[in-house]
Amino acid sequence: DTANIIVSSISGPTSEDLTTATFTVTFTTDPASSTTVSFGTSDPSEGAAPGALTFTTAGTQTVTVTGADDLILDFTQPFTISVTVSAGDALYMGFTATPGPGPRLVNVNNLDNESIPVLKKVWGNSGGCGLSGAEILLPLGLIALWRRRRRNT
Repeated sequence: DTANIIVSSISGPTSEDLTTATFTVTFTTDPASSTTVSFGTSDPSEGAAPGALTFTTAGTQTVTVTGADDLILDFTQPFTISVTVSAGDALYMGFTATPGPGPRLVNVNNLDNESIPVLKKVWGNSGGCGLSGAEILLPLGLIALWRRRRRNT
């Protein structure tokens, strides 16, 4: 068997309400020694995974990614979790991402929890822009005046 690491896709989005999502990391063979897989994030203000997991045998471990609340109305924000082997079995230390060397990346979306603010009432207590609704008649009145002028000319 060839030493390989399989990283699954994320189970879904995280959110600023600290909702979590998961992905799995699988070692296809037993490592020769205790091997550590580390996780990093491209944007800690949006979410993160635990610092590391340790593998002593072949198998699958679940990684939980937690969304972070940034207190900014920024809608859905993408970020990535990098997966790298940081210590242990030399065969696993050289693992590569597809399509090339480097960490494997797990793409995550963090859903916003801030609400779009409601505008204050601008004109009095009408709750709107201060117009009464009769403004729709203004174009009709202007057309009537224009026709009257044309007839009198």
